[in-house]
Amino acid sequence: MAQRCSLCRSPRRAEIDEALLAGTSCRDVAGRFGTSKSAVDRHRPHIPRALAWAAARAEDVRAESVLDKVRGLEADARRIARQAEAEGDTRAAMAGVKLLLDVVAKLGDLAAAAREEEVEPLLDDEQLAAEVRRILGGEP
Repeated sequence: MAQRCSLCRSPRRAEIDEALLAGTSCRDVAGRFGTSKSAVDRHRPHIPRALAWAAARAEDVRAESVLDKVRGLEADARRIARQAEAEGDTRAAMAGVKLLLDVVAKLGDLAAAAREEEVEPLLDDEQLAAEVRRILGGEP
């Protein structure tokens, strides 16, 4: 079984990677972090993989955040529409319905933008259809 990179397991890995990405020599990194130059040389190829993982994770967080915001807008629109309807304010109730339709449009825009940029969409087509049905059908 292959041994894992000691610097990948280091509690100071982020600092080590940052120093290497800043152009600090392997010898200087080794001296600063108390390791060998050969360990730093072996670790160097692992940095792009770690950066790719971090970028993918950041994208996941951003996608969740955008979807959460859209769902928050939906909840606000529903609350406004219910309140207006309860008060007999037809114009405000219709404005709430318009906001719900805007939320649906925004979901469609996000899906279309993901397709154009050839990135992983927030929702696949099936999930998007379910989300639209949920919003328009009034499901919680």
